[in-house]
Amino acid sequence: MTCQSRPCELPPQRAGFHLIFKARRAMFPRMQNGQTNTEYCRAMVREDDIERYYSALFAPSQHQADLWALYAFNQEVAKTRESVSEPMIGEIRLQWWREALEGIRAGTPREHPVVQALADIDNIKQISPNLQEVIDGRAQDLYGEGDASFDALKTYAEQTGGALSVAGGLILAPQADQETLKALHASGSAWAMLGIIRALPFQLNDTKEFSVLGELGQSLSGLKSSEMAEKLQPMVNEMTAYVTDQLEASRTAGAVRAVKPVLALNSLSGKHLSALKRASGNPFDMQGHEIGNLGRLFTLLRYHLF
Repeated sequence: MTCQSRPCELPPQRAGFHLIFKARRAMFPRMQNGQTNTEYCRAMVREDDIERYYSALFAPSQHQADLWALYAFNQEVAKTRESVSEPMIGEIRLQWWREALEGIRAGTPREHPVVQALADIDNIKQISPNLQEVIDGRAQDLYGEGDASFDALKTYAEQTGGALSVAGGLILAPQADQETLKALHASGSAWAMLGIIRALPFQLNDTKEFSVLGELGQSLSGLKSSEMAEKLQPMVNEMTAYVTDQLEASRTAGAVRAVKPVLALNSLSGKHLSALKRASGNPFDMQGHEIGNLGRLFTLLRYHLF
């Protein structure tokens, strides 16, 4: 097919196949020669989620591979938005992961290093609903209609961070009681909300046509960072209060000790809150007040020792 005077357009049927091909092409990673599924997952988490990587180092050795798989899965679905050019491709990608979970439950895992590693988790069926919730939460990344209200951000944080932390806790303690699960959910929700705050400067500079901040991001377009920060301050204050409340809720004395490697993110959340406070509540100035990777490791070490 050739087009001389205008961009070439695919017929609807072929356009649909084209989107599916693009989405599926991005889902199959290249593994290095001899690299195992666990090594692949560990390398991904170390590269893309260093703080969870550090926290998993304090887990018992027999559970570390499972945590690498869990956190690599999280990265796979979290990077959906940044790796696609339009929402429909992102939807196809997320549906692929839903079907991958179904395959794991049916005993027919797909040929993908992260899927294969997930399938090796002993209680994968137990945590599968939590993983499904993470996928559903990430679908919100693909659309920018409406306003990014606090309630919407809260739901997003609980689906993505809360559900993921519960899954991690169940890997370490499959028989964890409801009090422990609530602590894990609160800890993960606080971590995810902090992630939203820390990512605000990057989200506002996003040039994609679809934006997770919706009309809020559009209304701030073209403003200086100081002006953006001023307009965002009421929402940031509300988000910060939520993080503080969730961290308090996660510090229940009844939480079983086995899940400490997941709850350890609380100690890092405290450091990020301190950075935000030193930046006078301005997310655009946070980065200059954050501790480095060595400081994060020492923070986690102190958490586990004391």
